[in-house]
Amino acid sequence: FDFVFCNPPYISLKEEIGLPDAVKLHEPHVALFGDSEKGLDPYKHVAERLSTDEILKKNTGKALVEIGIGQARDIKAIFEERGLCLYKTVKDPCSIERCLIFQRKR
Repeated sequence: FDFVFCNPPYISLKEEIGLPDAVKLHEPHVALFGDSEKGLDPYKHVAERLSTDEILKKNTGKALVEIGIGQARDIKAIFEERGLCLYKTVKDPCSIERCLIFQRKR
């Protein structure tokens, strides 16, 4: 593929208590919560698939993943450990890193 878009559940279960009702009550639980520790398990699965399958085109394919607050460093490491490299980081209007774009190493 030229592009893979991924918006996995990235909120940890321990963060559920502080989550606003506007979010918690209007989204399915499975769409919000990634795991109990840091919300990173879905990224491990996605990075593994992208690194082992010929999903992304070798030189031009990009994977765009939405991330939670403070997860950029950990997610970058997860993808890099599996042979993908960070192409670009995109911040939201509040200057919070919200999207990481990866490509296969050349």
